[in-house]
Amino acid sequence: MNETQNNQKVNHAEFSLDSLMPAEIANKAESIGIKKAHMDTLTIFVLAILAGAFVAIGSMFATTVWAGGSALPFGVNRLLGGLVFCVGLILVAVAGAELFTGNILIVMACANKKVTVKQVLRNWFIVYIGNFVGALGTVAIMLLTKQYLFGKGLIGFTKNSAKPRLFRSGM
Repeated sequence: MNETQNNQKVNHAEFSLDSLMPAEIANKAESIGIKKAHMDTLTIFVLAILAGAFVAIGSMFATTVWAGGSALPFGVNRLLGGLVFCVGLILVAVAGAELFTGNILIVMACANKKVTVKQVLRNWFIVYIGNFVGALGTVAIMLLTKQYLFGKGLIGFTKNSAKPRLFRSGM
């Protein structure tokens, strides 16, 4: 084999798709849980705010598709809404943000006595509040920029009702 071919070979020890056996998954969840439980408060909170905002953005995309896609068959409309909602979850994963549902697995580290119950509850509290702040911040931005009026108010509020049109139309 010449030098060019050697340089093009992939080192399989460095490349991994993380196809793990259940026991290895538990060990990985434990090690990630230990890292998450020891993160500083500000980092956890900022990453949690981002996660809340990202999920809210995905939810806004899905709501827009569901409201604007009424001409589509019901199942297709729901499928498309679900697909665009995933954008929010993809943003969480790519940014490494802290979503409450993902931090539930810190309990694996607690079960093996690698972290304390106090550390787990601290993390969960900070992440939960951060997710809530991020989601509400996104709602505030949506309201301040009057996005609820887009599409002739199809997904927003109408003048005659404080109820969102989405709920009045039975969607």
